[in-house]
Amino acid sequence: MRAAQQGLAADNKQLGVPDFITILASGFLWHGVDGQRCLLQLKPDPLGGTVRIPVRLLGISGIVFGACLLGGLGFLFLVQPEALRDRVGISPDTPSALAEIRSTYGGLHVGIALFLLACAARESMRRTGLLFCGLAFAGAGLARAAGILEFQATDSNQVVIASLEIAFSVITLWLYRRWPAA
Repeated sequence: MRAAQQGLAADNKQLGVPDFITILASGFLWHGVDGQRCLLQLKPDPLGGTVRIPVRLLGISGIVFGACLLGGLGFLFLVQPEALRDRVGISPDTPSALAEIRSTYGGLHVGIALFLLACAARESMRRTGLLFCGLAFAGAGLARAAGILEFQATDSNQVVIASLEIAFSVITLWLYRRWPAA
């Protein structure tokens, strides 16, 4: 075992330790039992090699993350619209208000989540899913930031959520621009 570790150290010294992006872009790298580097080549990109693995991986992950976030919140407000009062401090006082919360925060969010999952599942729709995530979360984040400024909302959760929404939108719009047009 000691000889394998020495061989690995010599191999890393001669070839250099690969960075994460290199590993993702070229294939999976691991060290065999004998300490030698082994490379498992990934299958060719069905889009003709124009999308690097990190963009593809981050793009699909971003769409699925947006779907899970919207779907999770949507499901919560669909089955328990009163949760909005506890989570955000909005007080639904009438049956109509509860129905509106269930519809807008519940049903619409679940529907959007299903659309995003369909985008993630189909190669031809992934770019659309990234654009939708980017624009939707930018709209939410910028509107939240404007509300914080206009109404002097001092709740730090609102600032954190707005920052995360805007950051997620920047990432997904960047991925959208890097994704090849169909």
